Amino acid sequence: MFIERRNDIHALLPGRVFFTPGDNDWTDCDRNFLRPPVSELEKLDLVRRLFFGQPMELPEEWEYARQPNFPENARWLYNGVLFVTVHVVSTNNGRQEILMDDVEEALALVEARDQANRVWLQAAFNKALKSKADAVVVAIQADVTSPNGVGACTAFNRMNCDAFQSFRENLILHAGKFADRNQPRRPVLLLHGDTNPYCFDKSFGGEAAPNLWRLNAWGDFQAPADATEIAVQTHNKNEPFLAKTLLGQKAPLNTCK
Repeated sequence: MFIERRNDIHALLPGRVFFTPGDNDWTDCDRNFLRPPVSELEKLDLVRRLFFGQPMELPEEWEYARQPNFPENARWLYNGVLFVTVHVVSTNNGRQEILMDDVEEALALVEARDQANRVWLQAAFNKALKSKADAVVVAIQADVTSPNGVGACTAFNRMNCDAFQSFRENLILHAGKFADRNQPRRPVLLLHGDTNPYCFDKSFGGEAAPNLWRLNAWGDFQAPADATEIAVQTHNKNEPFLAKTLLGQKAPLNTCK
């Protein structure tokens, strides 16, 4: 099985690997063109068991934690930077193209994950403030600037809504408050993939959170295959984050518009 082979690859990588699931890992697994298509909820359960079924052994000073019942949501503190993974995926965050599972059950699980993500994001920023972290890096899979629907998700519009609106608003809110009293805001980076182009967006947070950057990492639609390397330099207020591809040393575009 492909996902089991991927788990083996992760085990061979040097150092530690932190993984946040994407749509190709579970929501897209029920597509008719696959041979055979499988239940996306069964695939999600498999992802959790394979990648998050065992605790990670990390130095105590990293203050590593996972969210109860959502073990793919993790956070850790390293060199003064608070890193947090949040399970946000494409396919409208799992709200659309539910082809093999009970739709009501699948949507209820999406809504439970949305609520858990809200709690986890707030807890991460609370932890960053308490630990006096110099920066926060939030890693997700979906490009939350590119929704598949319109308007807030409600009890009357659960599928064709903007499934990322709540996440965007909460991230901007927390980033805008990421500062000690009477001190400048500290930098926050949203790291995601899934769409073109490979780019940095310095205006993602708008006036509410001018300290919020986002990076659409090298990945989908990019060739040759590569990874994105990010340097955090909080002493540089104008460029607290620098990115380049690991092999090609290619810098991202300076705008995502």
